[in-house]
Amino acid sequence: MRTEEDARGDELAQVLGKELRGMPSRHPDDDARERLIAALPTLQRERSWMPRIAIGAGVLVAAAAAAWLWIDAVPGPTTDLRVQVDGADAPVEGFVAAPVDRDVVMGFSEGSTMTLEANARVRLANVDGDGATVILESGAVDARIRPRPDARWVLDAGPFRVRVTGTSFRVAWSPESERFELRLREGSVQVTGPGLNEPLAMRGEQTLRIEQDDTARRVELTHAREARAPAATPPPGADLVEVPRRPPLPNKRPASRAAPAAPTWSALAAERRYADAVAAARGEGLERLCRVESGPNLRRLADVARFARDVEVAEQVLTCIRERFAGSALASEALFDRGRLACDVRRAHVACARAFEAYLREAPTGPLAEEARQRVMDAWDRSGRSEDAALAARRYLEHHPRGFSAERARRLLEANPSR
Repeated sequence: MRTEEDARGDELAQVLGKELRGMPSRHPDDDARERLIAALPTLQRERSWMPRIAIGAGVLVAAAAAAWLWIDAVPGPTTDLRVQVDGADAPVEGFVAAPVDRDVVMGFSEGSTMTLEANARVRLANVDGDGATVILESGAVDARIRPRPDARWVLDAGPFRVRVTGTSFRVAWSPESERFELRLREGSVQVTGPGLNEPLAMRGEQTLRIEQDDTARRVELTHAREARAPAATPPPGADLVEVPRRPPLPNKRPASRAAPAAPTWSALAAERRYADAVAAARGEGLERLCRVESGPNLRRLADVARFARDVEVAEQVLTCIRERFAGSALASEALFDRGRLACDVRRAHVACARAFEAYLREAPTGPLAEEARQRVMDAWDRSGRSEDAALAARRYLEHHPRGFSAERARRLLEANPSR
């Protein structure tokens, strides 16, 4: 004969089974949950368990539900971003080039987008769940980065680096004329590179232009309200248009039938034919180039080799800079470039950290010091050496308590408080 206690027991078992079956199947204790569900019919038949466990079962249901609410509220393990180009899946690392007659849209699975304007060319590196390093080889990119607490986006354009969290901006780079422009629409970024004595924090509507000619480098930072003033300013983008060179005077002598000279490495680099430029540099003789080229040209050759992913030539040129210009700022910057080579091309994170640490020993207050400390921190973190990453984070905060990566540094310290 069924009693009121039996009815309450059946009802409790049904509620417990319903709650357990309704929970998402993604917890490490799934097997235990399934065993409990399978045992419910037997437990329902053995009534003696009900009075003793009625209260405990109610607590179990509440605790289980609360546990699943907590699991849903805490983000799971970070997964790498997926990349699409014009809606089609694309490799997460490699080159993306826009055709000469139209733009292409590069989308990331967390919601950020980058529009490559016609004829622009970029390379993706270090893509993970927090963001990516995007290397703009030439052209213009319009970026809209989705704000996230752990976002870590970097855009390299020649010797310039733009660090981003969540913002909207357009950046353009011409390696031929060494012209850099960044137009910030909203949010904030930090820019480092030649011509900037320290990292430049940009906020709101600002435009940064940096140009280099044979004698000097010009740096111009303007605000949107200044750009709207009725001054005779060039239209947007006009300063990035290459002015055609004056045609050579006609040669009155009979044309020579000699074969045209082979293009130089610098001419090929200007055409973004980086592998050909490296081959031409080899043909011209790397040792000779190290003796006769200027320091900035040698650094450019090292960049060209890095773009071509030719580690051997890049290392040889950087070593040449270190030896020929020993004790100079250029020699210290070669250490910084060696770190970029190790991290972005070789993916050797320990070597990357060591190179940036070497730069900091030589230039602890140099224009690239904050970025170097951030790169040391990231490299140790990526290599899985959490204690070294925490130590680097502490050093970053000692020097840059309000720096661009201060929040990330604090999170690394919280994860490893012993350091």
